[in-house]
Amino acid sequence: MITLDDIKVYTKDLPALNVLLNGEDQSSGALVALAMRLTVSTFNGSPPVTSYFVENFPNDAILLEGTLYHLANSEAERQLRNQVNFSAQGMQSAVDDKFQQYQSLAAYYRASFEQKTQQLKQYINTEDAWGENFSPYIAINDFNFRN
Repeated sequence: MITLDDIKVYTKDLPALNVLLNGEDQSSGALVALAMRLTVSTFNGSPPVTSYFVENFPNDAILLEGTLYHLANSEAERQLRNQVNFSAQGMQSAVDDKFQQYQSLAAYYRASFEQKTQQLKQYINTEDAWGENFSPYIAINDFNFRN
C-alpha cells in the first residue's frame, strides 16, 4: 500500500528540499490524503464499478499517478488564482506564474492514470467474467474440467 510518506518522498516534497518555501511542505498531509481519496473515487466510478478504499487499493502505481494528477491540478488552480506580474524600474517579475507548467504536469499524470486504470479495469472485468459465468461445456465426455 502506498502511503502519504511515499507520496512526499516521490515528489521530493520534504522540508530540507523546499528551500524556496522556507522549509515548509508544498502539499499538506490533508491535501495529499484528499488527492488519494479522489483518485480512489475516480477509479471506483469507472466501469466496471468497484469499491476499493485507499487502504486496499489494488495498484500502487495507479494510486500514485492519480494522486499526483490531483496535486498538480490543485497547484495549477492556486497558481492561476494568485498570479501577479509586475515591473519595477525596468525589471520584469512575476509571482505564481507556473500555471502552464502545473497544468501540463497534471495532464501528463492524468493520461497515465487513465491508461493504467483502463487496463486494470479491463483485467478485472475479464477475470470476473471468466471465473463466474457457467458454461454447459464444463463437462465434455463426462470429464469435469472444474475442480
